[in-house]
Amino acid sequence: MEDVKHEQLLMVTFSRSAATEFKKRLLKLIGNAANFIEIKTFHSYCFDLLGRVGSLEKSGEIILETIKRIKNGQVEPGRITKTVLVIDEAQDMDARQIQ
Repeated sequence: MEDVKHEQLLMVTFSRSAATEFKKRLLKLIGNAANFIEIKTFHSYCFDLLGRVGSLEKSGEIILETIKRIKNGQVEPGRITKTVLVIDEAQDMDARQIQ
C-alpha cells in the first residue's frame, strides 16, 4: 500500500514457524507478491549475509559474528540496507542481539 518494492522489505523472526505464519498471512493479504518478500529467521538472515549454509550446531553465535563483521565493514552495505524492516518477537531479543 505504501509502494514499497519487495526487495526493500525484510521480515525477520526467531522461529521458522513464525516465518511460515508471516508468509501465509501475506499471501492472504497481497497474494502472489508475498512470494517475493524476504522472510527469514534472524539466524538464517545472518547465515545469508555471511554466505554460509546454516545449521543448528552453527547457529549459537552467528548473530554476534554477523554484527562483528558488519561493524568491521566485512559485509556489503547494500545487503543490509532495507527501507522497511519488520521484526517479530522483538521482545524476546536480548541486549547483545539488539546491537
